This record gives sequence, C-alpha cells and structure tokens, in this order.
Amino acid sequence: MNLLPHRYSTFATLFLSVGLLGSSLCVAQSGESFALSRETIVSGLTRSVGVCAPRDDLAHLFIAEQYVSGAGRVRIVDLVSKTLLPTPFLVIPGVSIASEQGLLGLCFHPHYAANGHFFVNYVKDAQTIVDRYTVSPTNPLVADPLSRKLIMSIPRTASNHNSGWMEFGPDGYLYLGVGDGAQSTAPLTMPESPLGRILRIDINSEKAYVSPPSNPWVGVSGIDSGWATGLRNPWRCAFDRISGELWVADIGKNAWEEISVIPAGIGGIDLGWPCWEGTVQNYVSTTCPDPASQLFPIHTYEHSLGNCAIIGGRVYRGPESVALRGTYFFADLCSKRIWTLQRIPGEAPLVIDRSAQLQGTGQVSSFGEDAQGNIYFCTLGGTLIRIKVQELGCPADFDSNGAVDAGDLSTLLAYWNHTGVSRFDLDGSGTINSGDLSLLLAYWGECS
Repeated sequence: MNLLPHRYSTFATLFLSVGLLGSSLCVAQSGESFALSRETIVSGLTRSVGVCAPRDDLAHLFIAEQYVSGAGRVRIVDLVSKTLLPTPFLVIPGVSIASEQGLLGLCFHPHYAANGHFFVNYVKDAQTIVDRYTVSPTNPLVADPLSRKLIMSIPRTASNHNSGWMEFGPDGYLYLGVGDGAQSTAPLTMPESPLGRILRIDINSEKAYVSPPSNPWVGVSGIDSGWATGLRNPWRCAFDRISGELWVADIGKNAWEEISVIPAGIGGIDLGWPCWEGTVQNYVSTTCPDPASQLFPIHTYEHSLGNCAIIGGRVYRGPESVALRGTYFFADLCSKRIWTLQRIPGEAPLVIDRSAQLQGTGQVSSFGEDAQGNIYFCTLGGTLIRIKVQELGCPADFDSNGAVDAGDLSTLLAYWNHTGVSRFDLDGSGTINSGDLSLLLAYWGECS
C-alpha cells in the first residue's frame, strides 16, 4: 500500500537492558527511566489503516479496514477480553479499491456518548467523501446503516494522495487532511481548490457543514473551509490532547519525509509543498511564497535504508509513564522503523529508533489512542499492537546520575515557563511550571 534525516542521535547509545513485562520483551535505552515493549491485542484484521476510540469509552477501540471484498469496514476491538468482535460496526459498500483508496479515515464526535455521531472518510467514484453516521439506538456495537448524512465530497484529480485523516480539534471543529491530487504544482495552479490543505469545518449545524468565520480564507471561493496549506499527502496528523498543537506528518516525493507542528489555534500556515520538500527546494516559481512566511518541519528524514513514506503517530499522554509524556511516536511504511521524537528548546529534536523495542515484521499503517491516552498502532497485515510502558528509576533524573539532585533542579529551572518541551514536562501540562517542580521534589534523592 503506497499510502502515501533520519539523523540517528549519538545521545542515545544502544546499550540495552532487558527484562520481562508479562509475556512481552521489555527493552530500555541506556539512561532512560522507562522501558517500551509491544503487546499484540488482536490479529485477523484486513488492511487496517485507522485506530481510534470515543472520548469516554474505556472498553473499546474502533479499527478502520481499508477495503474487504469491495467494502470499507469499521471493526470493534474489546479491550477487556482482547478480542475482535465478529460483527462489523459499519460496512460501506462500493468503495474504490486501490492502494490509496477505500476507507481511509474514522473519528468520533466529542459528544458521541450523547449524540452517537461518528464520521468516515473514503474514496468512491473519483470522489473523497466524508459522511456522518449514527450508532444504532438499540445496539451500541453496531451503527445504523440508514443514518448516513453526506458532509462533504471533493472531486479527485488522481487516484492517490488522498490522505483521509480526520480529527476533532480542541475547539470542537472537525479537521480533515486533503492530499494534493498527485500533481506536483497542484496547490499553486489551483489556488481556490481544497487540495493540498487541512480543512476545518463546523458540523454542529442543520447544514452538512459550515466554515467557521475565524478560518483564514473565509471569503475566498472554494476554500472557506481551509485551515492550513502546502501539503502533499498528510498521513497522519494528530492533536496533542494537552497542548492542542497539531502534529502533521507529510509524505515526501523523492527524497524527504517530514514532521511539522502547527501551534494551537493558529490558522493560515503554509507548510511549503510544492515549493519545498522538507527543507529542500523542490519547485521554483514566482508564485512560491517567501520562505520566511512558511512553517518548516521540525524533523525530516531521507529515503535511505529503505525509507519511503512517513506514518504519522501520536503524542504520548498516557497514564503509565511520567518521563514519556509529550513524546511523539512515528514510523515509516517501507523500512518498518518506529521512532520517538522529543523536543528540547534551543536544540534539535531528540529522535531515537525504537524498532528493536517495538517492531515485529509488519508494515505500520496508522497509530491511535484509547480513551486513556495509551498508544496503539495497526499494520497492513491486520494486527493491532499496544505500546506498553514500564516506569523505571526516577523520571526527574534528567542527567541519569542515579539521583534527583541540584543538577536536575537547575535543568528544570533553565526551562521554566517553556512550552512544547517533552523531556522535562513531568506533569504533562505542556508547560514547565510549579507542577513539574513539585514532582521533581517528590522524587528528590537517590533513585531506587
């Protein structure tokens, strides 16, 4: 499925400590206060490309299957029994069958528990289609197939670069990723097209949708719904549930994959494509914007060692580890590598290859979260895997000297009031503040 530097850090030496966590192998990088392992939850899915859960549902995950016998399907995983329910939650007949078509996106309304609404994004008859469905009033484990409401349709100019990502933002609006239609200059030659953008729409009205008046291009024909531009094929994007930042993984053309972070609530951002691929100029034109007006990626990696297509992940905000909070997980489809990325102000992001800890043999196709913030990923081969975390030592031992002491306090104070820092944000608030200081003092002394 063509869904679409790595600069290996010398900071992360690969001396491994190994222990058993249940039946899975638990592996920690030297100097880290947590260990990662993988747990297979279910197998037997078909072309699984999406993982999500309603906000308040602690017992289930919902999986999007791209296509099965000409239909897109949504399946339910029972997290208590770790079983795949035999009856599909929803079947969408007649979806297009190709490597980048079919059912590509799934998300739930923030008030799903009250209104039962959820949304699907799929390709059919040369159209990207976004529909709303409602859960059955008599059975919470199946959708009402007659409840379909068309929200949006976008004509496709090519069979690929369809993205399909959807997610509700902190503002309650629905965000959607739309690929560029596989045209190397499409966003420039069709400036009033929704292609190559992230859209932002309000679906809480009697109409199918309306464009929020605060959208940056309101009044421009065809793109009232636009929120960000300069995208090639965003697979996938993710909101940080604490900071509200939008992480965008955009698949490159010939050489570079990229990750960008859009600040919370900021619209009108240009992420550079087609003028730039990552930080390398791709297309020269008088219509290319001033580079100073663009948001460049925080991380890129090359198509070396078998890399080909980034699989955007999630920011960890789960309950199992303080030290891991704020860390972003992502993968590559072809090389099957999985990495983490941590931001440190004034320095390049710390990117660590986690493949030895997390990867089996499958092609990662998508990441997702359960209602608690635990991270999962699915593979094209039909396996759903949970990333398990075991806390080790002291999360506040920043210098890894075996104790939380004055050196660690000095480090924390040096980043006081900084935002977007994952390594030192002990309470997961998104800002280095008194909550982090209190936790550091609670860990004070030697690590056991």
